[in-house]
Amino acid sequence: MVKNKIDVVVEDGLIDCLFPDAILPGPVDDIYTGITTGEHPLYSSDRKLWINCPELTRQSDDGDQEEALAAFFTTVTRRISEVVGKPCNRVITGAYATTKNPLPRGPGGGRRPEIVIFENSGGEPQTWKTVMSHWELKNNAKPKAKKEAAKLVADGVELIYGFQYSRRFVASLSILGYQITLHINDRAGEVLSKPFDMHADPHAFLRVLTAFMFASKEYLGFDPSLRLLEDGYRAVVIANKEYVIEQWICTSGHVQGRGTSCWRATRGGVTYAIKDYWTNGIDWSSEAELLKEARGIEGVCQLVDEEVVMFQGKIDSTDLVRPSIAGNRCLDAPQPVYCWTHRRLVLDPFAIPITYFETKKELVGAFIDTIKGKFLESSVLAPCSRPPTAHKTLLEEAKILHRDISINNIMLVDSKDSTNRRRGILIDFDTATRYNNGAAESNLERKPGETEWIGTKPFMAIELLAFGDKYELTYTPEWDLESYFYVFVWICVLYDGPNNSKRDINFEETMLRHWTNGDFETVGVRKSAAVKDGIFWRRLIAEVSPYFEELKPCLERWRGLLFDSESKTHRAVLSVLDEVYESLPDQEPCADVQSGEETSCSESENDKVDGEAAAAFQDTLVGTRTRNCSHIHLRSSIGESPTRKRPRDSEESDEGSSRCNTEYGTFPSSREAANKGSPTLLEGPPREQSSSTLESEHGPRMRGPSKRLRREAETSTDSS
Repeated sequence: MVKNKIDVVVEDGLIDCLFPDAILPGPVDDIYTGITTGEHPLYSSDRKLWINCPELTRQSDDGDQEEALAAFFTTVTRRISEVVGKPCNRVITGAYATTKNPLPRGPGGGRRPEIVIFENSGGEPQTWKTVMSHWELKNNAKPKAKKEAAKLVADGVELIYGFQYSRRFVASLSILGYQITLHINDRAGEVLSKPFDMHADPHAFLRVLTAFMFASKEYLGFDPSLRLLEDGYRAVVIANKEYVIEQWICTSGHVQGRGTSCWRATRGGVTYAIKDYWTNGIDWSSEAELLKEARGIEGVCQLVDEEVVMFQGKIDSTDLVRPSIAGNRCLDAPQPVYCWTHRRLVLDPFAIPITYFETKKELVGAFIDTIKGKFLESSVLAPCSRPPTAHKTLLEEAKILHRDISINNIMLVDSKDSTNRRRGILIDFDTATRYNNGAAESNLERKPGETEWIGTKPFMAIELLAFGDKYELTYTPEWDLESYFYVFVWICVLYDGPNNSKRDINFEETMLRHWTNGDFETVGVRKSAAVKDGIFWRRLIAEVSPYFEELKPCLERWRGLLFDSESKTHRAVLSVLDEVYESLPDQEPCADVQSGEETSCSESENDKVDGEAAAAFQDTLVGTRTRNCSHIHLRSSIGESPTRKRPRDSEESDEGSSRCNTEYGTFPSSREAANKGSPTLLEGPPREQSSSTLESEHGPRMRGPSKRLRREAETSTDSS
């Protein structure tokens, strides 16, 4: 589902509910008494005034107000520490509000949070990866200032979620003059407290400040189920089994919604993918349930373990931080606020993206595999009696329709047959549904106008794009087959060789820009013209990379099958792909990039994946989903886990962006990984923050996106 903004609800009593005395180092009444008595009281009850508080109605001059206010907060915090007899191990600073000192590891140009809280860890760098909370300051409470502060809070929340995978929610403040509002951003949206005046309501001010500076991190939104190990990595227990998180692969680009994060984890010397995500009460069939029903089908990822995450003995959900909303007591709820529940899946095998194919034959073979295949041999799964065959068998035997065939969801994994080639595997059943008697389960009771757009925009079927929000449509298997075609075209236009070799072209100068830019109906109309109109199709086919020249006849036949024929079946599509597969050589020459000479690509040469390719893997995985980032189901060959190296920072595994992880694997071919035992980790430089529009709509980003796209991305909020 696509939304234009985060759902915002104002809740009375939020501060008392979220920060009760029980989680503070002492009762707020006792703290108030302690700081208002003695020789140097900090608050005058007679004047209802905080002594030595800066004049917050004055405009800040390059951060001077923020630094003064942070210093005042520090003074109050020290007095609280004396009153409760507990040291404070956190620091609050306004040093990053100045234009000369943006907070490191943020987006291009630097983001300047006005007041920030960090752990006082003694030497750990202060970056977006270590921010506990950020507060935004304005000198008045007028509507314009309120709107600006809310946007700054939202921007900071997005960065925190993007750099920190151990977050259940993010707590922030907006300070408008002396009016303070608590902001809680979680997967259900944003909930605000009623604003209070810090001078007129000192108890509320003390409760908020004490909570942020003294309460356990779990009460500020951190996930206690992720246990920090001595070597700096984290461990998580799922279904009573402990997995070590070796690498943070990807996270969703959206705050509201599923918030999918994907981790590379090991247990017992075997590498798995862990998918951490949230589901709501109106969602489709559980992904875990569908994966159980798809058990044993080759070309489909396999479920190893699953769990609903617990928090303090209760199911972890968004209702835990907004209980009065859960009880239907809120001041402003423009639409139903659904409860989102925290879940985790352990998946096998750990594969690599389809764009890391070694030859055109392997690429075509991967498409064939995800439509039909053989029996999947897995180290953790028992054999299945029925002959499994990927998408076709999912539909006909398991009665499951995938509904999100995209470049993110077709992967490569080692084969154990005599050909020794890698095979295709289909991942991500987030939006999959049961398909019975020609009807998709999730659409059976949906009324016209309520249909959700399902899938990844560049690869969605034309009919769904054009009419999905206007008529009662039932998602059909033909739409998935159509999506396969668009993925194939996408690769042929935007890539010029194996191992994730992207063409050095401007995406905005390709016909494919019309498959991403604009609303869904517009994209549907433009895509229809591109593939159905002869003139536009010739223009599109002319953009196919020279490397894929010999696949043009295949594209022509596939297009004719989809749009000039009534035979839109698995068998018909496979007949086209099988024919071209048999015609392609097992090996092909490759060009030496520096010399320009062609050589025979040996396996060892062709398996090399450099740091740039690994970093480019970010763009492939980040999520072009209209609902959320696909889970990155990656596993190399089975082998011993590598020796873990301590991350450069103990909290997370390295720099991140607002949508992607920190350390990107070098992702060698599965055979190379088998020789080395397992894939290695790449400790690369920080990557610039990617824009929400590029990620949610454009899929893999080509080099040098236009300035217009960047501007659109900065102002766009495409929430799942």
